[in-house]
Amino acid sequence: LHPVFIGPVGSDNPSVTGVGEAAEGLVYAEYVQSTNEFRDAFKKRYDEEPGVPADSGYDAVMVLASVMREHGTTTEQISKGLLSVKDFAGATGNITINADRDRIGRGIVLKVIRDGKGVQLTS
Repeated sequence: LHPVFIGPVGSDNPSVTGVGEAAEGLVYAEYVQSTNEFRDAFKKRYDEEPGVPADSGYDAVMVLASVMREHGTTTEQISKGLLSVKDFAGATGNITINADRDRIGRGIVLKVIRDGKGVQLTS
């Protein structure tokens, strides 16, 4: 038997893969990649690929700004406004907020570190 090591989102970051063979076989969950438009714009502006929180953080700010523009800035207005978010075109794809105020629709894949890179596991 071989031990299975499970890591957090973003485990294909060089700070993890840079340890060489010790990272090999690490299994972790990862969100489906952000949109091409977001990745291209991020790379053009910062001259590097976006890290794990970049697209989600961008979307959080953009959704909040949109809700505040359309519904107001009080806690109550924002809370109610979030419930109206449907198919908001974000960096992470279309965003819909359900009745529990949870985002629905963003896919997750399993990856494993092989030869120093995160590779998606297939079924």
